[in-house]
Amino acid sequence: MVAGVVITGLGVVSAAGSGVEALVDKLAAGKPLVRHLNADPDGTMIGVPARDFAPVDVLGRNVARRLGRAAQLATVAAEMALQDAGNPVADCEPARCAISEATSTGNLGETLAYQRQRLSNQRGPGARIVATAMNGSAGGHLCAQHGIRGPAMALSNGSCSSASALGVARDLLQTGAIDVVVVTAGEAPLVPELVSLFADARLGSRNTASPAEACRPFDRDRDGTVLAEAGAAVVLERAETARDRGAPSRARLLGFQQTSDGVAGVRPSDSVAERARAICDAVADAGLAPSDIDWLCAHGPGTRINDPHEAHAIREALGAAADVVPVTALKATLGHALGACSVLELVAAIGCMEQEFLPCTPNLEHVGEGCELRHVVGGPLTRRARFTALNSASFGGRNATIVVGSP
Repeated sequence: MVAGVVITGLGVVSAAGSGVEALVDKLAAGKPLVRHLNADPDGTMIGVPARDFAPVDVLGRNVARRLGRAAQLATVAAEMALQDAGNPVADCEPARCAISEATSTGNLGETLAYQRQRLSNQRGPGARIVATAMNGSAGGHLCAQHGIRGPAMALSNGSCSSASALGVARDLLQTGAIDVVVVTAGEAPLVPELVSLFADARLGSRNTASPAEACRPFDRDRDGTVLAEAGAAVVLERAETARDRGAPSRARLLGFQQTSDGVAGVRPSDSVAERARAICDAVADAGLAPSDIDWLCAHGPGTRINDPHEAHAIREALGAAADVVPVTALKATLGHALGACSVLELVAAIGCMEQEFLPCTPNLEHVGEGCELRHVVGGPLTRRARFTALNSASFGGRNATIVVGSP
């Protein structure tokens, strides 16, 4: 029999501030957190920066200066999740604990800053930039800090990165060789070069005059996504391990699947078959039927191409249940945290499930053609969700779906 996997700890740093409670409060308010970026004097760049994030206060100056911003976000979130879970690695055999880290753009800001220094003949940070810029530095620090000696993996799979990290972690736990996995993700894409790149490619919203109205998933007037910073983490344990140490679970990780459309570039496949299969297989993996799903968190970045493609896939996967399953696009509020978005939205969803409400999709005023679903609009919906499905998708035709259940 396949071992059950539970989520015993949550940690998050986002535009809502630090902690799950602050995040859930912002989602309940239904107000987008997009704003103009301070680093842009012209006021033409928008994003969703992490609020009140002071890594030195948590990590200390020496550790903070060795980590890039994405790794700082991932590390702080992981420490919060471990504390929330009662620090299960402290009493676990070191070789039976693991790290599954995720990011898409990684510590790109530090690399670009170094190149700017070089081009202007300024003195750079020296050899330290190698360790600061590389992916996986958060996991390396966590292993050193907590004595973890099991696998320490760093995955980069576009916007599916943290979903993939979660799936790999679940697989490790189900082998029985590992008891605890910290899944953590960090993204810090709010550098001028990347924000401009998304805007120039017509992937980022150009509605910079009204930041709060810029990200409009599934809306008729959507014109692109808005990038966000975030760090998010969950602690996964085998259900037996958590039970033996008397740890309560925040949720159960029930189903997972990832697929590929077999296409390259930024456009999804003309067919929704593989995207729909990710949803179908994850629901089946959870031992559920489509009609059992109480809430679906869509990938919903607010781009012209993605949103109707995803809506079609949801209808294909859920069948008649697509008319009744409530759908929320959390990126309308939280922005698009790229490789961290899957775990960020998982933490958010678990927090909302605990408070028994489904947040709305702000800015969804006129449903776009081909985007017809049972969207939650106008404010939160008071409802207990026992089973929630969360979609992720990425350039290159990558798809992933996670299914979680209440404890």
